[in-house]
Amino acid sequence: TVALADALAADGKTDEAIALYIKLKDLTAKAGSGKSVIAPEVISYTLGQLYETQQKNPDAIKAYEEAAKSKAATRVAQQAYERIAVLDPEAARKLPLPKSDDD
Repeated sequence: TVALADALAADGKTDEAIALYIKLKDLTAKAGSGKSVIAPEVISYTLGQLYETQQKNPDAIKAYEEAAKSKAATRVAQQAYERIAVLDPEAARKLPLPKSDDD
């Protein structure tokens, strides 16, 4: 499903890619932590990127916030926080800083 969603996005079929990533996100949530092939914050970050390409910044920010609030110390969470800071600095100020690998 991830490969198909990525292929759709690369082919400019962003709406279809978003729909697949949302489905994947739901399946990941149902499977539970550690039972998914792809981390939830990666799905959220990718959704943010796709929404950004459509200039749907409120949707992108929401997706990035989900990734940035990840309890896992990941580079993806940091990247999501950085995108929020670019798109909506005020929203970024309201978020706790993502955990780093050093924490």
